[in-house]
Order: sequence, then structure tokens, then C-alpha cells
Amino acid sequence: MNESHDVKSASRTIDVLDILAANSDGLTLMEIAKELGCPKSSAHGLLATLSRRDVVKATKTARGLVFALGHHIFEIGQAYARTVDLIRDGQEAVRRLADACLETVHLAALDSDHVVYLAKEEGRQPMRMVSAVGRRVPAYCTGVGKVLLAGLEDSLIDEMYPLRKQLPRLTPYTIEDPVRLRAKLAETRSNGFAVEHEESSVGLSCVAAPVYDSANLVAAMSISVPTARLPEERQGELLVQLRACVRQLSTRLGLSSNPEHITAGTTRCL
Repeated sequence: MNESHDVKSASRTIDVLDILAANSDGLTLMEIAKELGCPKSSAHGLLATLSRRDVVKATKTARGLVFALGHHIFEIGQAYARTVDLIRDGQEAVRRLADACLETVHLAALDSDHVVYLAKEEGRQPMRMVSAVGRRVPAYCTGVGKVLLAGLEDSLIDEMYPLRKQLPRLTPYTIEDPVRLRAKLAETRSNGFAVEHEESSVGLSCVAAPVYDSANLVAAMSISVPTARLPEERQGELLVQLRACVRQLSTRLGLSSNPEHITAGTTRCL
């Protein structure tokens, strides 16, 4: 069989699956052919093959024969899910990013009002940090923590950080005022990332961004840098690298499209 024909057929097969995934009520043969921009006969051949393999199912309706995704797609998805692991895949992503930016990179998840570091890769520059894999740190004073807290409902934030209760200070720059913390979380939701300057460790700053699976905000990743080496231009460069990395990891974990903002109620705790 001609190689170019093989590639075209494979591409069209994936197009069919994408089209059906976006139309949960199913589509007729004519509708699918129109979406594909191909002859009805070509679409029919693809659908017949996919139906025989239970990747697509055909159902008689008032609209005629309607095609939708079949149960074999679920089986394939479950097999893929078994190969995905946040810590394993996260550690690999952290390592790649640290190699690329030459700075220290962390991956953390939320556990109540603390973050737990799941993975860490040291940069080329030695730094004194409070972080270590498995260590718990108050969420409100870290970049990864602000990202994860931004994905909680406001009612949970109210429970964790009552308005009249001042927050413990880890450094002279830690946010102590619960009202200021809420403003910072609102900014983080809007921006889709967090920036932290010396709130948990004097002399260190970071940029942090969310990591998603197919349905939830499951972790956050950060790049930590000595504050003296983080002018605004460098911060922007690191943020570009960070966001590209978390997009790749989120896609690996099942996310179909990376959101621009952080939505309250999406964070999943450990």
C-alpha cells in the first residue's frame, strides 16, 4: 500500500474520532463527510472499519443512521490512563525543565492548607531552600500554594484563613493579612499563574503554574530563582518555559485544552 495513502488514512481516522468526540449526540454519514471535507464514499469506508472494531457505533434514529464513539475507545482510554502517573511523569517534566532553565524546579500538590512537594530538581546554582520531596509547607506563602489555593472555592478559603486571624510569618515578606491573601489569589486566578517574592525563603523568588489532569487542577509547578537574578524580563522568560512544560504534563495527564485562567472549585487535594 502506498505510504502517503497510509498516512492520509490514519490522519482521517483521527479526524473522525475528534469530530465524534466533539459531538456527543452523534453525526450522520453526510455530516461526517462534510466535516472531513471528503467524499461520502471515503467517509463510509472509514466508519465501516471503525464500526467493525467497536471504535465507532452506529445507531438507527429519526435522523437516519447516526455514528458515535464506541466502547473500544473507553478501553483504549483506560489502558492509557494506566500508563499515567503524576509523580513519575511529573518528575520527568521537572527534570527536563530544570535542564532547560538551569534553575530549581518543584512539583507540589495540596494537602489541606499545606503543599506537599512531590518532585524537585536542583538547578545549577546552589540555593538554600526549605523545600524537599515529601516536605509540607504552608500553602499561603509559596507560589505553588497560591496556584493550588486559587483553584479552591471561596468558602474553603474562608475556613482555612478566617478574615480576623493573622497568618504566621515565615519571612519579613510573608503575606500576613487574610484580605491581602484573597486579593493575591484573585490575581492568580485571573493570570493563570502565581509569582512569589521571598515569602517562604529570604532571597528566593519563584513563578508557579497549574498542572491539570482530565478534570481537575492536581498539582502546581514552580521555578525558583534567587531574587537578585530575577528581573522582570527574566521572570517573563521563565514563565514562558514553565507554562510550556505544564501544558505538556497536563496533556500527558489527560487535559484536552489548557485553560488561560484558574477556576475556583477545580483543585483536587491529596
